[in-house]
Amino acid sequence: MTYLVGEWATHPFRYLWVLVVFAGTVLPATQLWLLGDIANASMAFPNLIAILALSGVVVSMHKLGDDPGHGHPVHDYSRHDEEAPGE
Repeated sequence: MTYLVGEWATHPFRYLWVLVVFAGTVLPATQLWLLGDIANASMAFPNLIAILALSGVVVSMHKLGDDPGHGHPVHDYSRHDEEAPGE
């Protein structure tokens, strides 16, 4: 997060972290499990979006994987003067 927008963006998360730690000391266990499930889902959601966004790339890489005549579907080294890594 700091890489994208700077150090100032971490301050709200720090305050939220302190509130969640305090809530963990006073809430019943069922509400803590619910809070943990919500936190886990909020971390998984962006990853699911990325998987869906990259699924076309993965399918094209799989289809072209058996044919060495085709270049990499994302970065085709045969169209540039540079060599592919490992060559």
